[in-house]
Amino acid sequence: MADALQSLIGHKVFTVLRLNAAGLRSRRLFSTLAAYPPGALKDHRRGAWHDRVIGAGEPFVAPTLEAVRASFPDHAGIEAAGCGSIIALPVRWDGRMLATVNVWHVSGHYDDGAARRAWPLTVLLVPACLTLPSP
Repeated sequence: MADALQSLIGHKVFTVLRLNAAGLRSRRLFSTLAAYPPGALKDHRRGAWHDRVIGAGEPFVAPTLEAVRASFPDHAGIEAAGCGSIIALPVRWDGRMLATVNVWHVSGHYDDGAARRAWPLTVLLVPACLTLPSP
C-alpha cells in the first residue's frame, strides 16, 4: 500500500495506526520512519482531526506546517522528519472505525484532491485490521 500511495500522491512518511473503539488511542502497525516504530501507542486529543476522521469518518488534510502544528501535538517530530503536510485517511468497515492511514510530505504538498484520490486504497487494509485486536 505504501508503494501504491507513493505512486498516486507521493509521501515522505507512511504510517498505519489501529484505533480503539473511542478513537482516542491507537497502536502503530506500520511506519516507514524509525522514530515512529510499530507497536508504539499514541494518545489522540479531541479537535479537528478527531472530529473529521473519527466523528465524520472522512479524510483529514493538514496542508501546511501551520495546520500540522495546530492539529498534531507531536508536530515537532513531524517537522524533524522534514514534513509539514499530512493526510489522515480513515479505514472503516461496516460502520466501524478500524484504523488510519497517514501520509506526510513537505508543507503544501497535499490538498483535498489528493485525499480523495488516496482514500479508496484504504479498503485494502480492512482484512488485516479485522484480525488485529483494538489497542
